[in-house]
Amino acid sequence: MPRASQLSFAALAGSLAGGLLALQLANTGLQLPAPLTTDRMRAEVRYQLAVESAQAVRHLPWNGIPFKVYAAEAGRAGVPAADWLAESARARGARTLTVGAAFAALGLLLRRFRRHYGAYVALLGAGFTAGLSLIVAGWS
Repeated sequence: MPRASQLSFAALAGSLAGGLLALQLANTGLQLPAPLTTDRMRAEVRYQLAVESAQAVRHLPWNGIPFKVYAAEAGRAGVPAADWLAESARARGARTLTVGAAFAALGLLLRRFRRHYGAYVALLGAGFTAGLSLIVAGWS
């Protein structure tokens, strides 16, 4: 479990650093590529940012809109970097650390079935692909 915590915190730090960089780049007018995103996603995030500013990122885990869309639109909207970082840490932290703990627990439970690791990875990949496809289709 300690290793999983370290990895979860490292993933969170990387995510926050990437979000802050995307915010700053968008703030300068740079348009970053955003594959698997839609105009509807961007419009929804612009609306949320206009109403809630940096706190709009709290919708992130529930609506399926990628963090990169929130970061870019927040940069274009001129959301202050400190506010963005604080709210992103709350929103991303809850999700990243919870998912990290869940996968750590799953790893412990499945430890004795290591010989089926390939099947686990294939199922996880298929599930992720199906979920992502449904989210993008829902926002198209």
